[in-house]
Amino acid sequence: MTLIGMISADGALRAIAELVVSIDDDRAALDDVLRQLSQFEGSLPIGRSALLRDRLVADKLALNRTNSWRMLTHWQLGTRRNLLTQMTDLATSLQTNDQSARLDEIERQATTNHENARTARERLFAETTDLERYVAVLKSTSQMVRVFRAVETVIVLQVWRMEHHRYPATEEELGQPLDRFGIKYESAKNGDGYKLIDLHPWNAKFAVLIEHPSRRVEN
Repeated sequence: MTLIGMISADGALRAIAELVVSIDDDRAALDDVLRQLSQFEGSLPIGRSALLRDRLVADKLALNRTNSWRMLTHWQLGTRRNLLTQMTDLATSLQTNDQSARLDEIERQATTNHENARTARERLFAETTDLERYVAVLKSTSQMVRVFRAVETVIVLQVWRMEHHRYPATEEELGQPLDRFGIKYESAKNGDGYKLIDLHPWNAKFAVLIEHPSRRVEN
């Protein structure tokens, strides 16, 4: 359900961005869109519920497979369980560039831990939890939050364009420190367009969150 919710939210957010850039002279309409958008900030789908559930399932699996409270303790104090707990805590606060960077570090640790699982116990614990899948879920969540912030920025940019008849040349001119959300602003040379770029893309090919005017694929 988390993945379906994120896909639906991503599509809806991008549709809002397309609507906003079509509004050229109605400041009240833009203010209304921004007001309505802000109401959803606290209800974006995140992966915390799934992570909490799977952590409980992983504890049960670890006990069932080892049939030993001592081994369960090893699991609960081990690196993989700790990384899972870190991801669960991080799921509720993927809002800033620093938090996205922390997720990148957790991904590196999870990959290293999986590759270094050599003993029977380590391999058992590696089979108990799919940390790479959890990282993928959180990366999708993190990107969706950046898309949300990008759409908010599109509204601010459209208001700025109404007032100045062009888009700002720099992020500083806009007065929005977007890098704190893991987003970079790039303006077109003639001021009639821009790109909002993801500083932590899950794939470099999808680094551009929003581009205006959007590129049309030519047959």
